[in-house]
Amino acid sequence: MDIPKTLTQFVASIQLDQIDYILLSINIAALIFSGVLFRSLYKDNKEIGSRRFRTAFLISIVFLGLQIVDKFTNLISHEEFLKGSYTLITLYLGLLAQSIIHYVSKKNFGEVKEVDGKKEHFENAQSRMIVILGNIFVLLIEAYTIIKIFGADSMLTSTGAFGFLIAAVAFTNSVWLPDIYKGVFNLKSKMMEVGDVVQLNNEKDLYIVRETTLTYTVFLSITDNTRVLKFNNVISSKNIKNLTKSASLDGLRKTLTYKIGYPKIDDQKRPGSRKIYIKKYIAAIREMADNAYQECLKDETIHISDKQFEIRVKDAGDFAIEFVLSYYIKPLPKTKLTSKVREYLIKTPLKVNENILISSYELGIDLSTPVVEIATTMTYPTFFEDRKVSTLKEQKSDEIQDLAKKVANKDEESIEKEIEEIVSQKLGEDASEVHKEDLKEELKEEIEKEISRKDN
Repeated sequence: MDIPKTLTQFVASIQLDQIDYILLSINIAALIFSGVLFRSLYKDNKEIGSRRFRTAFLISIVFLGLQIVDKFTNLISHEEFLKGSYTLITLYLGLLAQSIIHYVSKKNFGEVKEVDGKKEHFENAQSRMIVILGNIFVLLIEAYTIIKIFGADSMLTSTGAFGFLIAAVAFTNSVWLPDIYKGVFNLKSKMMEVGDVVQLNNEKDLYIVRETTLTYTVFLSITDNTRVLKFNNVISSKNIKNLTKSASLDGLRKTLTYKIGYPKIDDQKRPGSRKIYIKKYIAAIREMADNAYQECLKDETIHISDKQFEIRVKDAGDFAIEFVLSYYIKPLPKTKLTSKVREYLIKTPLKVNENILISSYELGIDLSTPVVEIATTMTYPTFFEDRKVSTLKEQKSDEIQDLAKKVANKDEESIEKEIEEIVSQKLGEDASEVHKEDLKEELKEEIEKEISRKDN
């Protein structure tokens, strides 16, 4: 069998007129250039560009199949082939026109924003309305053209066809129209834009806004790194918390809670001494927070703002004092990368907590929450039991009594001066204020006792 000769005869038997050549050329051009054309129109959103290309490619393949059926089978007449071909061309051109309208409206009426260090064009309410009106116009032109292709030239037939389309729109608008309307509303409010991190209805999951379309919005879940699709009508019924758009330049405010045991205070008889002890205890807690803040600033992977940590007493419970640490995370960048957001919202709080723990160990503060009524013993220097004061107490202070007798006969002002001098001599200038006040209280008590004995 002479294969070349057979192929030559087969090709010669195919009869193509001028219209066939034109249609075949159009189809080949569509097959070759569709990918470049649609991907260039949607280079800011490759997924939509790929979907449009696949649709256009499918139309071209159907067109090619129709040409093969027309030339090599008797399944359809040539007239039916032409009607089908013109219909497919109309659909292809309509798809291309919608893509061009979307591209032009976003470039000329949209907004330019920076996401992940790159400037991109994004839709806003104005460009979205232009796209909607443009798509409606293109669909009407397509419908009218297809009606004409199939020979519905009479006014009655054309009106009936359009009436059917209008009725279909009227009966189905409750399904798709709210999503389109709410999508425009969301764009107009600017409460949720591409690259923003949002929380919906106080859900545990946080999302990055990845893509907004006419009817739905695509999110990226930060928690489990998945994609989530929500219809615009559903989103508009939820409370939206936008973490990217903070209320001030300080950034996003976060808190950590610590339930720490009460400090151990041996002497329960002197209210003044106890007051000083608890003040020193709270001061030590604040020093712990300050030290942790300084360590966090040294670490570039911890995204905290320059605002100092604040720690306050929230509650005084039965067994522990509840402290609340407030700190600020730097404003979140616009991004589509979940890993970058996790650095801010997950890694930073963990690092802050880690530095608080390290600082607490440095200062001898126990962060464990007591489950029974046990006072916390501090090893922080302010809370060390001074040996000199302890010795005077344990001896029941014959020395203090002798000192009290010497100054009891003096006037009140002189007594105060004498007490200051005695405390300075006995404890030294480097002694803590707590211990100084403790010894002063001892001396004052003994002096009052001596004065009472003399009066009696």
